[in-house]
Amino acid sequence: MTEGQRPSLKNTGDATAPRGAFTTEELLELQAFIQMWGASARTERSRWLRELLGLYVTFVACTGVRPGTETEALCWKHIEFVQKPNMRVIHISIPKGKRGPRTLVARNELWPLLDKLRELDPELAAMSLEEVVQAKLDKLLFRMRDGTQPYNLVNAFADCLEKSGMSKGDMDGKDRSLYSLRHYYATQRILEGVSFGQLANQMGTSVLMIERHYSHLKPLMIAEQLAGVIPDGKTAEAEEIRRYAQISTVRQDVVSLIAATTGVQIALKAVNPRATDELKNALKQAQSRAK
Repeated sequence: MTEGQRPSLKNTGDATAPRGAFTTEELLELQAFIQMWGASARTERSRWLRELLGLYVTFVACTGVRPGTETEALCWKHIEFVQKPNMRVIHISIPKGKRGPRTLVARNELWPLLDKLRELDPELAAMSLEEVVQAKLDKLLFRMRDGTQPYNLVNAFADCLEKSGMSKGDMDGKDRSLYSLRHYYATQRILEGVSFGQLANQMGTSVLMIERHYSHLKPLMIAEQLAGVIPDGKTAEAEEIRRYAQISTVRQDVVSLIAATTGVQIALKAVNPRATDELKNALKQAQSRAK
């Protein structure tokens, strides 16, 4: 075959574009709107749908699962509580995903949201969350109060963004979707210090894909080490660092979202016992010095 006879295999497709982003403050604002929006629904079924949507949004933002693909077949039997030396963690076995089944690890802060999902099912009302998880029930995790599962939550989320005024895109003008919640999770965990390899395993994707979309965050992760302090002023660099760098050692983004969604405030002792003990010791030392 001559060069002239050889077919061209040049890839002329568009490069993968990054998703629109949410900040923690925007998600907290969105949760407040969803609760108000649900209360004003004209029909009972619309109220149930919006109630489930609020829980779904926070679940995706706090676990990084693929919306739709990895949540539609998720059942209570796929949830497991595992006690570690310093805290309890939640194992979630994803039965179906883009790369097949996998298990991800969620923090214990997620339990109030799981308890709210339990409350939506009248058949589970007499059981505690611990009992439901231990029973390994083959019942869908995301279902409305009448026992049905919405066909999809894509349209409901789009309506929510439109009604809340967040449909115009993020600060960079990129359109948001349910996948923006997965993007939010990845961004928060990287800035928290999770390595690209660990995050790829957790999210069921490749290190290459993580690097392609999040390598720009590396300078922000070590901004203080590089610059000594976060720069003052309103430069683009300073605003970008401030936008992402306010990460708490106890995963305040997760705690805040769970509290806004469920109304349950989680004590520091339950979130991070080690941090609690360190704080107590620091206060005791301070009191001793004051005497």
